[in-house]
Amino acid sequence: MIFEVRNVEHNDDYWKRIEAIDAEHAAELWAHWEDSAGADYLIVRGQSEPTVEVRDPEGNLSRWEISGESVAQYRARSARPSTRKA
Repeated sequence: MIFEVRNVEHNDDYWKRIEAIDAEHAAELWAHWEDSAGADYLIVRGQSEPTVEVRDPEGNLSRWEISGESVAQYRARSARPSTRKA
């Protein structure tokens, strides 16, 4: 479904159209888009907790407070085979 999301703190009428399964999901996807757009990640760093308004396909409005957290992520990749014996 297509939802429309806007930051109520900006006092404008710009609605971002987002495909999501429900209003909460739309708010979370908006936060990911907004936070990564500037590469400063203010939401993840706790420096911004915006409130967004979500309009569902039927025109119903709901408000969501946005927060985030940084999650450590690790990767391993194969290195050269070890020459040591166990």
